[in-house]
Amino acid sequence: MKLSNIIFEGFRAHTSTVNGETYSTDWLGKADTLGDFKKAIDRMPSTIESINFPINTAAFKTSQDSKKIKPEGSWKSDVITTVGKVVREHIDNGDILEGININSYYGTGPKGSDNHPIYIQVLTKQSKKFADDMGSGKYGSLD
Repeated sequence: MKLSNIIFEGFRAHTSTVNGETYSTDWLGKADTLGDFKKAIDRMPSTIESINFPINTAAFKTSQDSKKIKPEGSWKSDVITTVGKVVREHIDNGDILEGININSYYGTGPKGSDNHPIYIQVLTKQSKKFADDMGSGKYGSLD
């Protein structure tokens, strides 16, 4: 476990600064555990436009590797259950969970994020290494 995770375990809200003002919500940010993730989803308003979340452990994601839904019916339960399965698959594959990000495609500003489209990322040590390797050109040119 990284030292930052030991010091900052829990949920850390993302912040945005617009014209010198800092904005955040209590449900957009990084959860270190599934429990923290569930609590953040429970706080999320049903007024969001949509939510996009992973449905498998693919490192290089396509549209087939995620699900996008509107906030209708038991949507929170669907998100929590599906992301929980993905996290367990990562752990079963030997991946080390570094957190679960809940993000707005537009960030947070003076009008908040309550009606934005939202996306979720499951962060693992292995996915971070893959992203770093791709960025460094280890797998060839990105052009």
